[in-house]
Amino acid sequence: VLGTGRSGSNALALAGRRSATGQPWLAGDPHLSLSLPGLWLAAAYRSPSCHVAGLMIPGIPVMAIGRNRWIAWGGANLHAASSELFDVGALPPQQIEERRVRLKVRWSRDREIVLRNTRLGPIVSDAALFGGGRGGPPIALGWIGHAPSDEISALLAINRARDWDSFRRAADGIAVPGQILVYADAAGRIGRLIAAWLPRRPPGPPADLVSPPAAAAAWTGRVGAALLPAESDPPGGFVVAANERPPPAPVPIGWFFAPEDRVRRLAWLLGNDAALGFAELARVQRDVAAPAALALRDRLCAAADGPARSGALFDALLGWDGVYGADSAGALAFELVLARIAAAAIPPERRAVYSAVWHGGRLVETELDAVAPQQ
Repeated sequence: VLGTGRSGSNALALAGRRSATGQPWLAGDPHLSLSLPGLWLAAAYRSPSCHVAGLMIPGIPVMAIGRNRWIAWGGANLHAASSELFDVGALPPQQIEERRVRLKVRWSRDREIVLRNTRLGPIVSDAALFGGGRGGPPIALGWIGHAPSDEISALLAINRARDWDSFRRAADGIAVPGQILVYADAAGRIGRLIAAWLPRRPPGPPADLVSPPAAAAAWTGRVGAALLPAESDPPGGFVVAANERPPPAPVPIGWFFAPEDRVRRLAWLLGNDAALGFAELARVQRDVAAPAALALRDRLCAAADGPARSGALFDALLGWDGVYGADSAGALAFELVLARIAAAAIPPERRAVYSAVWHGGRLVETELDAVAPQQ
């Protein structure tokens, strides 16, 4: 809707006692955009210590998603709060390093730029996106990725893992980007964990978008997967991940997560007592129903006046079942009507911001709540 419909990953693991085969299942989809060349390479490799198949990013010699003889794993993006903006305007000049870089520009003259760095991170407010440093204090970007980490070795250890404990130990080496990982093994165990390095921030959201330098004290230590929430063999016999808000943790994990709709839908589809096999899990992966959208659909229909209630558009909207099928007239009617109403009720600057977060659709609904009924 208005650019607020964001793609999102999903992954699930199903225990053997819930499976038609008696063995656990693992399924998922990173939901990354199609491209040429493709982002993923389906491959397998064998060595004296490892035999693994799955999906790898070309040029990175490990499986990001896959299986070996003992375990299988997948995951979804965590959207971890692994960065922070700092106001460095009060730093003394000697604590700001400068270096000049000459950039080659195709079919034009070289361009020289000045890069500035501080102990809190590089100054990003000098970039054109921030107005080139004009009109405000210098802002530095602190990021977990600026410190040394070794995700390739961590993923290699996951590629070689044989059980839940070795999988957890390996995941503790993943710093960025943060991931929600799901797990299943040949012994029948399933699990889910959070893999990321995070600053030891105090509870609650920051007071402002830009933090004072004193807030950098939280960055002197870090918390990894070993101390972040994990679960194994839950009573329901399945675990799911869909970019949702994670359970409470010793430190704030992030600020922006996907709404609970998708993870609740997955849990509902898996929550019956039937034994599930490949065909059922394939249907779960192809599911395009959004039951939560029907409440907003009802509000739109109720707001329609007399003339608007006659015609194919209203009929399609009223009869929509919440499924985004490729040939669904109701889904198209819902998106068209909502887009036109939101464009009239929400300033374009704010709509543009909503497209940058996972829960933009929820923000649009909140905006519509504040619109006078007659408008």
